[in-house]
Amino acid sequence: FVGGSRTKHADQISGRLSFLGYVLECSPLEVTREQVDLLWNELAVGGVSDADRSLALSWFCQGTDAIMKGDGLLFSSETALHVFNSRMSEESYTNNLSKSGFSCLRAFFLLANHVANRIVANDLHTHYVVADLDLVGLDVIWNVALRC
Repeated sequence: FVGGSRTKHADQISGRLSFLGYVLECSPLEVTREQVDLLWNELAVGGVSDADRSLALSWFCQGTDAIMKGDGLLFSSETALHVFNSRMSEESYTNNLSKSGFSCLRAFFLLANHVANRIVANDLHTHYVVADLDLVGLDVIWNVALRC
């Protein structure tokens, strides 16, 4: 519980992320790179608890799903590539990679390669085909494999 409120901290984070997602899906707005960096630093990496980090990572994964489906973008594919190439390769993220952290890394890796036409898919969760073995972000995957 936070600040005398009867609502758990994780529920407040979840509610705020859900509200943000709703606003973004129902409007032409997108979260900017700077705003994504702020959310990433404060929640995905610097969250107060594992639950905060897991909720944030789930929200970021929803963003990759929205890009794939083309309906109600939370952030642009360029911003997603920024998160993958710069944020997900940082030691602060890869040092204590959880299951939800790895799932998020996988989603961004597949999306980055789909955008670069190196992976062909309609749904990156169930079926995809590698079209080009020169995959984007293999260095990030290697960093994770060597650090974990």
